[in-house]
Amino acid sequence: MTVGVRRLVVVDTAAGTPARGSSPARADRVLPTWVWFPASGPHGSKALPGPYPLVVFAHGFNATPAMYAPLLREVAAAGYVVAAPEFPISASGRGGAAREDDLSSQPLDIRATISTMLALDGRPGWLSGRLVRGEIAVMGHSDGGETVAGNLLVARDHDERIRAAVVLAGQLPTWGAFAPLTVPTLVVQGSADTVNPPALSRALYERLGEPKWYLDVVGATHLQTALGNSIAARTERRAVLAFLDSMLHHDAGALGRLRRLGDQPGVTRLSHR
Repeated sequence: MTVGVRRLVVVDTAAGTPARGSSPARADRVLPTWVWFPASGPHGSKALPGPYPLVVFAHGFNATPAMYAPLLREVAAAGYVVAAPEFPISASGRGGAAREDDLSSQPLDIRATISTMLALDGRPGWLSGRLVRGEIAVMGHSDGGETVAGNLLVARDHDERIRAAVVLAGQLPTWGAFAPLTVPTLVVQGSADTVNPPALSRALYERLGEPKWYLDVVGATHLQTALGNSIAARTERRAVLAFLDSMLHHDAGALGRLRRLGDQPGVTRLSHR
């Protein structure tokens, strides 16, 4: 399927942004956001009518959504609209060094992105009527995985609109009081990850509500859980799509595909509760 991409800006007036480099603190949060979507026409210039489920993606530390374009294009090509905001303090490529002291604000950025996408779906424009409004997933890698875990675990960060979640090489949030939501969640972890070691994902998995799945990607490093062309990386991405297809497209055969893809000797191991 052809995939188009557009950029928009999400502005959240309910929260502020700390100073970074020469940029002063401000009373709102401005989130440049990339949107990948099923499309047609030259260079994916026209969004297909759909409607499609929405997946909101949280990038990792010192990164940008563009870094994850191969993964997010693949998700969009499977029949999803994917929105990926750029976080103001943890993203790369801005004035001043990226920092991790704003992570507790990022779940609110995910909520604001969901709200903006639903608003665009509800009024005339290129996204009008193209979302299945009740089918929303969140997905994140590394610190973005911790961000998504905040939406699932931290009481103040809950978003009842979320129907499924994928955490790639993540860990438990380090803020707030925990009150796990009952949201189907797939935790993906590379066994050779030395940045966020497997023990961190295991601790997160134990605290999540059910149902939940844990996919161990044998020999995968930190980045290979989101990007890469190895057999393990390709198998894992297909497993993530199978999970999303089951939860958001309600594909009756998708959980069977997830089980098969998650039980490849020497490649993947899947557990479920």
